[in-house]
Amino acid sequence: MRNLLLLIALLTSCNVFAQNKQATLYLRNGEVLKGLARMKADQTVKFRKDKESEPVIYNFRTLRGLKINKTLSKREDVILLGSFTTYNKDFYTFHYKMIKKKRYTTKPKLLRLLVDGKMALYSEVSAGAPRMSSSGTAMGGTAGAPVERFYICNENQDFVTYFLSDGGGIGKSFKKAALAVFKDYPKIADRIKDKTYKRRDIVEMLEDFNRIYGSRK
Repeated sequence: MRNLLLLIALLTSCNVFAQNKQATLYLRNGEVLKGLARMKADQTVKFRKDKESEPVIYNFRTLRGLKINKTLSKREDVILLGSFTTYNKDFYTFHYKMIKKKRYTTKPKLLRLLVDGKMALYSEVSAGAPRMSSSGTAMGGTAGAPVERFYICNENQDFVTYFLSDGGGIGKSFKKAALAVFKDYPKIADRIKDKTYKRRDIVEMLEDFNRIYGSRK
């Protein structure tokens, strides 16, 4: 059922972000712009001050991030982009981040901010890999379940590190992944070990970490 909701979320997100929405843009020069914005598939943002204005295209070189307003109905509470429908219910926040791989970082892309603080949590949802036939060819109309990937980022760094995936049959142990990050923070690690935190509690876990340890230097 959850995979079905994620699939609906992925499909509807194209409509949510392909339309002009009330938005606030945060430029790298410190300027803040308010108007209408549309996130595009090429990781740029098309912005107008109002419906009559000429559009301006922003990318990662000029834009740090944005908030897109989205007042939700009860139905939309279920089909949001991603799993966590109770976080920032009236808007989505996105920042340009590079995803750190073993030997390189990706080009900057817009990731949704779920938790801000000393350790930030970001997510993205993508279509699952197509299912393959016994001959090794892709089967039309049989894309796998969507995958939600979570990333963490320390102290507003420009890149994020992969944390965990959910959906699409991908299953790295939540306990193993979480302990690898929080092993030196006993108030979080103990709750991971006794299963107070489970996969569905990723947002709560990061919020608790920032509340307990965020102000320490």
